[in-house]
Amino acid sequence: MFTADDLTLTIHPDLDPMPPSDWCEPSDDDWAMYQDGDVWGYVIEDSNGNHLDSLWSMYGYDYCHEEGRAAVLAILDQRNAGGTYAI
Repeated sequence: MFTADDLTLTIHPDLDPMPPSDWCEPSDDDWAMYQDGDVWGYVIEDSNGNHLDSLWSMYGYDYCHEEGRAAVLAILDQRNAGGTYAI
């Protein structure tokens, strides 16, 4: 059975984020996070260092952390159900 100890979630600053001007309707909060560098991404690897998932250009550290944890749980659910996880 796979556990959270088998996976590593790492949160990184996004050094090349998509600016809010490329979005349909960015909010003032989005612009503030962009200007403050509060743009993040996560990487999930297994215990062998294999890349399982990643996602970038998320505005707000807390949001990125929540999404990363949800992705870890989804991977664990899939692996423990006997399936494979594709990114």
